[in-house]
Amino acid sequence: MNQFIASVPKKVFRKINLKDGRCYWVFTKSVKIPKLGKVRILISYNNRSLSGDALALVTNRRDWKAVKIVWTYLLRWGIDAFYRDAKRHLGMESYRLRTMKGIIRHWYLVFLAYCFLLPNGLRSKLTKRLKTNLDTIGRNSRAMWEELTLSLIAWIYHYF
Repeated sequence: MNQFIASVPKKVFRKINLKDGRCYWVFTKSVKIPKLGKVRILISYNNRSLSGDALALVTNRRDWKAVKIVWTYLLRWGIDAFYRDAKRHLGMESYRLRTMKGIIRHWYLVFLAYCFLLPNGLRSKLTKRLKTNLDTIGRNSRAMWEELTLSLIAWIYHYF
């Protein structure tokens, strides 16, 4: 793919504007790839000088415009980030359940935990007091664990 990207002349890249104001410089070409068939390749840069790393996307949707291909990829990024965080921090891969009902319950709990731990989602008295930087699911998870542990200790001290 690197050879293909290097062979594309800079003058054939055109600017596209997304709905959210971001712009990219792209080149697309429909080609036939063995085992994939006819596909559309999109090469994209996020700067006018076409410097840095290029993003190469391949889609079987040859009828899509470049804007739709890039926009769909950008939407997918959030989904991929969720699954990476859910697997790494929330036990999405580590369950051993026999029934579909149990699997669905586990997934619901993972989704719920993710919603609680979304970056900037955890805003408790402790985190406000400490003014911590909770910008990832992992940091939020550790902060939640620490806060729950402190709450448990305070509860035990109070009642025993």
